[in-house]
Amino acid sequence: MKKHRNIKRRSFLKASGAASATALGGCQKIKNVNKGIHEFLNRFEEVPVPHGIETWKTTTCNLCSSSCGIRARTIDGRLVSIEGNSAHPVNRGGICPRGVNGLHILYNPNRLSGPMKKTGSGDSSKWERISWDDAMKAVTGNLKSLRTQSPQSLMFLHGKPSTSLEVSFADRFMQAYGSPNYICYMDGHDYYDSSMLDAIYLMQGINAAPSYDIGNSNFVLSFNTDIFESHENLMQSLKAYGQAHSERPSGRCRFVHVGPRLSASASTADKWIPVRPGTEGVLALGVAHVIIREDLYDYNFVNINCSGFEDRTDESGKTERGFKSVVMSEYAPSDVSNMTGVKVEEIIRLARDFASSRPALAVGNRTQTRIQLAVHSLNALLGSINTKGGILFPPDIVLKKEGEKSSSIYGENNTDFLSKIISSPESPVKALFIKNANPIYSSLESALWRKALDKIPFKVSFSGIMDETSSLCDMILPDCTYLEKWNGSAVATSEGYQVFSISRPVVEPVVECKASEDVLLNIASGLSPEVAINFHWKSFSDYVELAIEGLFEAGRGSRLGEEFEGTWVRLLEKAGWRIPSEGGLDEFKKTIIDAGGWWDPIYYYGELSRVILKPTGKFELMPAIKSMTNYSFPELTETDETREQYFALHVSKPASLAALTNPNSPWMLDNITSVLTDRWNTWIEINEEIAKKLGFKRGDEVIVESDKGKIRAEVTPTKSIHPEFVSIPAGMGHVIPGEWSNGIGSNAADIMSAVRDPVTGIFLADKTKVKIYKA
Repeated sequence: MKKHRNIKRRSFLKASGAASATALGGCQKIKNVNKGIHEFLNRFEEVPVPHGIETWKTTTCNLCSSSCGIRARTIDGRLVSIEGNSAHPVNRGGICPRGVNGLHILYNPNRLSGPMKKTGSGDSSKWERISWDDAMKAVTGNLKSLRTQSPQSLMFLHGKPSTSLEVSFADRFMQAYGSPNYICYMDGHDYYDSSMLDAIYLMQGINAAPSYDIGNSNFVLSFNTDIFESHENLMQSLKAYGQAHSERPSGRCRFVHVGPRLSASASTADKWIPVRPGTEGVLALGVAHVIIREDLYDYNFVNINCSGFEDRTDESGKTERGFKSVVMSEYAPSDVSNMTGVKVEEIIRLARDFASSRPALAVGNRTQTRIQLAVHSLNALLGSINTKGGILFPPDIVLKKEGEKSSSIYGENNTDFLSKIISSPESPVKALFIKNANPIYSSLESALWRKALDKIPFKVSFSGIMDETSSLCDMILPDCTYLEKWNGSAVATSEGYQVFSISRPVVEPVVECKASEDVLLNIASGLSPEVAINFHWKSFSDYVELAIEGLFEAGRGSRLGEEFEGTWVRLLEKAGWRIPSEGGLDEFKKTIIDAGGWWDPIYYYGELSRVILKPTGKFELMPAIKSMTNYSFPELTETDETREQYFALHVSKPASLAALTNPNSPWMLDNITSVLTDRWNTWIEINEEIAKKLGFKRGDEVIVESDKGKIRAEVTPTKSIHPEFVSIPAGMGHVIPGEWSNGIGSNAADIMSAVRDPVTGIFLADKTKVKIYKA
């Protein structure tokens, strides 16, 4: 071990406990409170309060992958409020700040009024408004010509991958056109919201997103996963935690969060354990050491269903050390304590509490593969694979589609195509569709994106507002918001069963937008008969109804309903009940749409043959060990040469801004965090002791510099962050006109290093080192 920086850790840990209470219970000094609201009222004429017929419609929020059920209240055709749908099992009436903000998105004055076309070039270029007829002629004509020469040179970049029908529909368009280049795009921030997919694939052999059954667990151990702030299933996690923390026959669930700062998740937990940068996996294996040493693991599960636990000898007589030998020899609590900064007695107590509180659950996010593997090994040790209160693997939902099979490049973070476009004398991509993605703002390789876009001759954006990437396109065909269009999403609940959540228009379009799926239908009809025959529907709503037919034919489940209705459906289905067919398909569709969706509230635990698909049929523990071998942990020291101090940069994702390509909302900025008092500017959280040492006080403007660039931020000294970390929020610092986004704060992506995981190639968000000095 190298020598650590001279931090008074004991005083820090003592102070961090007090910080939790201070952050939660103390009065908040709200800086610039309601600034945006006041500016809004002063700048625009107040809209008259509508009077007329009141209606309520159920639909689905599409602002993140949670797909919460919502109810929209309209008066005389104007949307006046959005509430959570209590009959929707994902959120049961709850709604997050993003969901409330739907009104601001719908009536945002910065929405594009209709199709836009760029004329001129370079500095003399300008945007002009055109009709939808002219826009369709231009796009269809361009693609028609391109298809006769090289259909594969059309690329579709689709951000925020999800299970929604708009994804399969866009994929279908690309297949019919003849191009495999449909790319589901995730940027460097998005991975923090995903579950530990890579560990699940390497250890179980399945490529599936899990559900964390928090509501039925007795102990949840979270490793730097902000399940109550930016995780992909935010509302489900909150709902399940409420259930787990209530008075249950099995007692209240304990929740321990391991991470660098007192985030919303850490402040909600029963205990927060700060660790040194990059050592979450070491702590997980330290916990595993105690569990094995004290025989607290699930012997039957490990012995029957796992491989690689014990040493093995091959045919040549060579012995390969197993998980048990390596963990017992290299991850003793004393060694782990030196690496992580967590006290020995705390590691032992954590392991004993975790193992003795089954069903228990270890939660991780999609970060470094070695950390994912170490965390997921704990679920195997406690036999929490596909068990009640453990980690579940929802089966696919039965939706009806016509001859669709994915042949697309789900490259996600694969940016090989960027280098190919840039390095080729002539770009292999001749036309580009971009939807729900803003890589010029959010990518950690935005400079490469800018070069690539410069070389693509024809670029079309479906953005509803002018953002950094759309501004570099040739044409913008503004998509309608989720409140003005149809969609459907298959969503897995934390209890493991599936929901099909339906979106439908609750108001007439506020501007001259069109659903991008209807635009694709229009384009397909004008290309050629062989393309058009794959899109025989009048509108995208017909495609949504087709999917519902699959649910009817399956004969399972029911329309969404309250909790007690789910109990009845479960009992009836187990007795052989099926969806009544006498009402017919049309009646079934109407019932499902009016209720906001469908559910089949049954989940079958066990079924290990379905969720462990390795050739051995076993859960493999050895990847966790092999990934940790010869790994060197980052050291953050004062350099002898410069005497400058470096910190690990943690980029937080406030719930109000997560998953939004451009928030542009005063509501969002005024509710950016519930933990701190900072708003309307980028702040940097620095450990109070370190800030004092560096001579910083609250509100000081500083430069945060990495090997990639530098940004400005305001200092927020706090006891609630590990001394070796500093933290800034993502989501601010846009540079494209927007009433509540342009020039507000700094863009975290401007200083985040584009470091990739050596196994998966995904961006790693916590690998940037920065120094800080006064502006």
